[in-house]
Amino acid sequence: MDKVKTLNNITFYNFRSRSVGKHIHDLQKNPRKKVHVDGICYHADLEIICKKYSKKPKLCVNYTYEIIKVSKKEFMIQDVVEMEKIRIPIDVITKHFRLAYASTCHSFQGLSVDTPTTIFYTNTCRVNRRWVWTAITRSTDLSQIQMYQYSDKECYRLKESMISQKLKMKVSS
Repeated sequence: MDKVKTLNNITFYNFRSRSVGKHIHDLQKNPRKKVHVDGICYHADLEIICKKYSKKPKLCVNYTYEIIKVSKKEFMIQDVVEMEKIRIPIDVITKHFRLAYASTCHSFQGLSVDTPTTIFYTNTCRVNRRWVWTAITRSTDLSQIQMYQYSDKECYRLKESMISQKLKMKVSS
C-alpha cells in the first residue's frame, strides 16, 4: 500500500477504509497546532466523516465535517454543507468519526468524484463485477481511476479470514 497516495479511496470493508485513511493521513503535512488522539493527528482544516448518528449534538452518518479548531478537550467542527458549527468533546471524535480519505463503495454511492481515486479489492473473491462497476462509476473521469491489486498471499489471507469469520458466526448462533 506504500505506493497509494490518492486522497479518494474506495474499499469494500470499513476496517480497510480506516487503515487506508490513516496511511494517507500520515503522508500529509501536519500543521503546528494539532492534537493526537489514538495515534491520529487532528488539526484545523482536516475533513472527517461521521460514522455514528448522534441526536445531541446532531451528527449525521456519512456527512463530512471540517475541523475548525482543536484543543486538548474539544474540537470545533463544521458541517461542510450547512456550515453549522458544533462543539465536540475529544472522546466523541474517535467514537463517531473517521478520516475522510477512504470510504466503502456503499458510502460513496450517489457521489461523483473528479480527483484521482484508488479502488481496493478488485482482485479478491469477495467482490463482484457490479461492485467494481459501482466503484468505477463514482469517478467523472476514468483516467483518474487506479486499481489496487492485492498479492496472491494477501488474497489468500483475506479468503481465510472470511471463512474463519463465517465459522465463528455459525458457532455463536
